[in-house]
Amino acid sequence: MNKVILSISLAVNIVFTVYFLGIKPSTSENAAEFEHIIFLYELQEKYMSQITVPASQYWKPDSIAMLEMAADKKLSDELIRRDLIDKYGDSAKDMPVFESYFYPLGLGYEFLISDLQIEVANVRDSHQQAMLTISTEGFHALSKIERQETAYWRRLRNLLTAEQLFEYSLRESQLAQQMRTMQFDWNEAEFREIYRIRSQNPPDPTGSQQIKAYLGEQRYQDYILAADPSLAQFKHQAEQSGLRGAVLQAVVDLYFSYGEKIAAAMQRNDHFEAARLSAARDREIAEISGIKVPTVPGLPFRLPNIDGIVEMN
Repeated sequence: MNKVILSISLAVNIVFTVYFLGIKPSTSENAAEFEHIIFLYELQEKYMSQITVPASQYWKPDSIAMLEMAADKKLSDELIRRDLIDKYGDSAKDMPVFESYFYPLGLGYEFLISDLQIEVANVRDSHQQAMLTISTEGFHALSKIERQETAYWRRLRNLLTAEQLFEYSLRESQLAQQMRTMQFDWNEAEFREIYRIRSQNPPDPTGSQQIKAYLGEQRYQDYILAADPSLAQFKHQAEQSGLRGAVLQAVVDLYFSYGEKIAAAMQRNDHFEAARLSAARDREIAEISGIKVPTVPGLPFRLPNIDGIVEMN
């Protein structure tokens, strides 16, 4: 039954592919493109229909079922690529119909040629599968997660040039993903430069000064508010309470003054001192404003100059 569903899905895909590319089989100039689509469909039917779809296990995350299918899907993709090259030669890589097989990373990764995209995609898929497996082991697997992340970026560093690795990490690293979720109106130049500063490993103790010099005073204050969820929440709470101008500025300045001390403590792995300073900062903010700084679980003293990309080790 599952194989029937998969075959129907492939048939639907071919219809959408023809529609998306605007191909009309009856038009001579599109006859070749339509033949490519038919051939690809035949390959998909041949290889992907052999993928074993696991029985439903409603008590497990859907990701586990996907993990079980991943190895079969990877093999089918390799076989499809092989047959496409056998039939069309290297020109198959430049045919839009086959793009997803030869450029599996998709849009935004044009800095990598086809062969590299395939290799990187395989490394990424293997990493994701390993992380899914580790995630089923619960809290005690935290050390394995860190080792897997380190191994993943080490493999990529051996595969890519420094420039390619930087471009890839701008799109895929945890730090880049964190930066994209900040409530900060990035432009591309800012994103790249701040990422470069923050991704230094070990973190540069002068990172916050570098960011401030690059952004300028006002832009840097906006950045800090966006970088620290607790302060961003505090600013919103303060504004809702009617605080403006000098009081809010005094709170931000106080936060800045504590920032370097907390960062230095974190550099020394002195988490107790960092927590003490963070608590002192929050008390002083409360005294100035009359508003308690909200606590964000898991992010007690996140600062822009102490993140670093652990996975780039």
